Amino acid sequence: MSAAEQPQQHASTARHRRETRLGIYLPLGLFILALAGVILLVIAAYAAPDKRWGISLIADMLLTVLILCPSVLCLGVIATGFAVAAFKIGVLHGALAKPLRRAQNATKTASKRLESTTNTINERTIGVSARMVFLSRLLNTFDPPADEAEDESHG
Repeated sequence: MSAAEQPQQHASTARHRRETRLGIYLPLGLFILALAGVILLVIAAYAAPDKRWGISLIADMLLTVLILCPSVLCLGVIATGFAVAAFKIGVLHGALAKPLRRAQNATKTASKRLESTTNTINERTIGVSARMVFLSRLLNTFDPPADEAEDESHG
């Protein structure tokens, strides 16, 4: 056996021992502990009538184990999901802030350009309209005269 294989073999042996402890001995120990707890609860339940405080203890423990723990576990997953979603939304906000600011600045710039262009077009339109007033009067000369009574009633 070479010197390079010896540390690798030692590491795999240590890993195997750790996996054995976590995979076999730990569940067995937890099962024995739970079984001993159940046996103690049964003994407390069948104690003498003056020592029946154990039944209340059993009811409280069963409430905790059968109702509260599963609801905490189920709601814990949902709460963890919401926490992760809130964190991801914060990361997304940070990532999108710079492009959105650039888009906002581009929109402001385009709005200012459009406003100045619109003002220029309005000024030129007013100038052309002012120059065309004589043409409007000229075209109105051929219109039939309107009754002055109708003008006063409408005006």
